Amino acid sequence: SELALASLALELTNNPGHLKVELYTVYLALASLYYAAQGPLWQKDYYWFVDGVNPCEWYGVTCEGTGSDVIRLDLSQNNLQGNIPTEIGRLTMLEEVNFAISNFVGGTIPSEFGLLSNLETLDLEGCFVGGVLPTELANLAKLETLVVTRNNLEGTIPTELGLCTSLGKMSR
Repeated sequence: SELALASLALELTNNPGHLKVELYTVYLALASLYYAAQGPLWQKDYYWFVDGVNPCEWYGVTCEGTGSDVIRLDLSQNNLQGNIPTEIGRLTMLEEVNFAISNFVGGTIPSEFGLLSNLETLDLEGCFVGGVLPTELANLAKLETLVVTRNNLEGTIPTELGLCTSLGKMSR
């Protein structure tokens, strides 16, 4: 998104040297999420875009150790609205995503979730997303929990999800 790119450019201008190169992709993906999901309206957005604060310290973001690998996004019950951006697929180390109880009316589940090969838990309960479950979710060999209840999904569960041998819990 244009706002995410502008935010990254502003961060690099105001705080040269603050963001390590490996954080550029993380920053861009999280900024895309913030703007696509109406971040200014969130109930909790502590430290998001505060000058000099590493994205790994932002509310709802958990990174592995002190590095730049985002492994968890928990923004559940936080008044997320709008859309889940395709840039979510850039956070390749994600193990858990919890956007439960959000308001993505008119939005869909991006197929880019299928790029997150480390994803173990995807909780989109009560997000009001529409469309169909992307068949790309079958690429998630480590997926253990998929919760998509209380949404506006159409069609059937893709048979390809049967390839997710780790999937122990699925709620639709």
